[in-house]
This record gives sequence, structure tokens and C-alpha cells, in this order.
Amino acid sequence: MTYKKDTQTERLLDFWRRYKKNRPAVGGLFVIVCLILVAALANHLTSYDPWESNFGEKLQPPSARHLMGTDNFGRDVLSRVIYGSRITLLVGFAAAAITISVGIVMGALAGYFGGIIENIIMRITELFMVIPTFFLILLIVAVFGGSIWNVIIIIGVTTWPGTARVVRASFLSLKEKEFVEAAKLAGVGNYRIIFRHIIPNAMGPVIVLTSLRVASSILAEAGLSFLGLGDLNHVTWGQLLYKAQLYMRISWWSAIFPGLMIFLAVLSFNLVGDGLTDALNPRLKER
Repeated sequence: MTYKKDTQTERLLDFWRRYKKNRPAVGGLFVIVCLILVAALANHLTSYDPWESNFGEKLQPPSARHLMGTDNFGRDVLSRVIYGSRITLLVGFAAAAITISVGIVMGALAGYFGGIIENIIMRITELFMVIPTFFLILLIVAVFGGSIWNVIIIIGVTTWPGTARVVRASFLSLKEKEFVEAAKLAGVGNYRIIFRHIIPNAMGPVIVLTSLRVASSILAEAGLSFLGLGDLNHVTWGQLLYKAQLYMRISWWSAIFPGLMIFLAVLSFNLVGDGLTDALNPRLKER
């Protein structure tokens, strides 16, 4: 047991040594950690209620009192950006979790069993990939409503095909390996082989995809909210952009700061994805 823990620790340290060689990826990880801390500590970072109106201070430019200015209702933009990070990150992580989970299951079944199961799954995958994803999400949200959980589920269940294709490709290679053949000869069941033996060895590309899916989910929610199809009962960065549309010319700060936060978050997750790609690349282990 001690030897196993030591081995895992060594692998993590080796992974970190390779990851930190990519400085932009380290910077992206730092920004993501900061955003998560801001979301978790929102109640302690601002004294302003993000929903409280103060018409005596509406459309005030950035100042020492309001660092990011105020909106058309006199609400502090900084506090709304801080609280908006909670729902925005929730959408990103939750939708990505659904996407990755569905993609792993579908890709694993297609790659391992092949035959008619693979044909059915891949035809479904191709059907989803033919239709532009965002317009499909837009249509479904317009029909079923834009509550925050509807948005999370819809983004999650419409963006899994890319993950499924990657997992399938990994399974096609790994299922021919010696350790899989040995498990079959030992009488291990198919589903145990899939989930206990092959999936752990196929997680490298999936881990990279996860960071990219979080970024794309944040963008999808922001796009829906900007078009007025988001959940008006929650503050998100996309909702802040939607609310600021009519006042962009006279209060640039109402739109620029939420927009910058979306840009920063998406860029950071993509940088982390690049760093993970480098760190998980087997060729780099030989250096």
C-alpha cells in the first residue's frame, strides 16, 4: 500500500514537472484557481447586494466607491461580476461533467463492442455533429425554457459527440493490448474490463477535453444569455452583457468588465488544456 502511494505521488510530481514547463498554462491554472476562490468567497469580497437598486447612483463610471461602476439600476457592477462567477462557473463545470460522462459511456460502448452497437452510436454521433451545436442548443432552450438547470442539461447532452469519438478511438487501440487479453482470459466481465481496465488508460485525452468543454460551456451560456434566452433569476456574466446592451454607448463599463471576465475564463481554460496536452504527451516523458 505504501509503495502504491509513493508511486502515485511520484507520478503526480512528474506530471507537475512537465506541466509547469508551459508557463502560459501555469498562468491559466492560477487564474482559474482565483476565479473559483472568488466564486466561493463572494459573500466576503463585496458589501454590495448584486440585486439592490440605487437609482441615485445609476450609470456611475468606475470610481473608488464603485471600482467597476454601476449599471442602469444603480447596482454595483463589481458585485454582480463577483456573484455572476458562481453561476457561470457552475454552468461550465456541470455541463462539462455531463458532456464528458455521456461521451465516455457512448465512446466506450462503441469502441469496445463494435458491430451494430458501434454503428448505431456513431450514426447518432454523426447526426449531432452535422447540426450546428449552438443553433441546436438555441432551439431546445427556446422550446423548453432557459432555466439555469435546463441550460446546463441541454449544453451537456448536445456536446458529447466529440468526446465520444476520442474515447472510441482510444478503445479501438487499447482493447487489443495484452492487459485486456489477459483480463479476458482470467474471466473478467466486459463491463469490468471497460470501466476498471481500459477507461483509466484512456483518460489522458479526456482530461484535456474536459478543460476545453468547460470553456465552450461558459461561452454557450454567455451566448444564450446575450440573446435573452438565459435564466433571468440568476446573475451570470452573459446576463450582465444582455442587460448592458442598451447602455453600451453611455456606460461602456457595464459591458466591458463582464466581457473581459468571459474572455479571461475561456482563455485560461484553453491554456490549461494546452498545458495538459503537453504534460500528458507520452513523448515528453522521454525527455
